[in-house]
Amino acid sequence: MQSLANSDSRVPRSAQGFCDRFVAQRAALGQVLLLAWRLFRRDVAAKYRYAALGVIWAVITPLFLVGLFLVLDRSNVVNATSTGNLPYSVFAITGVTIWGIFATGISSAAESLNSAGATMLRMNFPRASLVLAAIGMALFEFVVRLPVVVIVWAAVGQLSPGWLVLGLISLLPLLILTLAIGMAAAVGAVMLRDVLHMIPILLTVLMLVSPVLYSFTPDTILGQLNVFNPLSHFLVTARNLFAGQFQVSLGYWLSAAGSVVLLGLAWRLFRVAQPKILERM
Repeated sequence: MQSLANSDSRVPRSAQGFCDRFVAQRAALGQVLLLAWRLFRRDVAAKYRYAALGVIWAVITPLFLVGLFLVLDRSNVVNATSTGNLPYSVFAITGVTIWGIFATGISSAAESLNSAGATMLRMNFPRASLVLAAIGMALFEFVVRLPVVVIVWAAVGQLSPGWLVLGLISLLPLLILTLAIGMAAAVGAVMLRDVLHMIPILLTVLMLVSPVLYSFTPDTILGQLNVFNPLSHFLVTARNLFAGQFQVSLGYWLSAAGSVVLLGLAWRLFRVAQPKILERM
């Protein structure tokens, strides 16, 4: 009878322990998100406060890139207008805007820990907040550019609010992938500063071999390679949904699942590397 009583008493303690851990983890996550929000606001203010055009620069950059490719196409330097049924302006502006989530997120996240090195040595706070704030900057610039995307789709008569919302939802795996690679890049940049020099080069190459500014036919080498490029699946799916076409490939779902797995691995790497990060500062 006594052993049975002891067994019964262990169950509530185990359940209570689980509840305590859940509450503690939820509180810790809340602190991380709150700090990330404050850091994000600080970063936005620091980047655009003293710029004469302010956040308009976030729109000028992709428009300049699209305009450059239009000039190159009309000069017969490149053939950038093979974009299927979409006008090139719609295709390119949509691609560059979506690409900005990934490119800005990775670049900002990679620099986040190094730029806060002195602060990390003086204060104890969740370092993940720095990476989340960097991803927040990428999302902010995407939101600033989004009205331009809406305008060009409306101008060609292909704007549907419902399909637009579905297209935006389809970009969630891209955000997860950006966070995962951003965490790994942040750790890598602390361990080896060469990573900060490699990232702009890699991002440029990746943009050129992905369907950001032009499409690839399946019979080309790049078209075949893009089957294994998750960014290609996210870009193509979002464009299809914006155009009112529910064409979601198996590659999209596999890329989404892989992004979630990669985020779990990156989060584990980020936590394990915390002591080493402080040593390298």
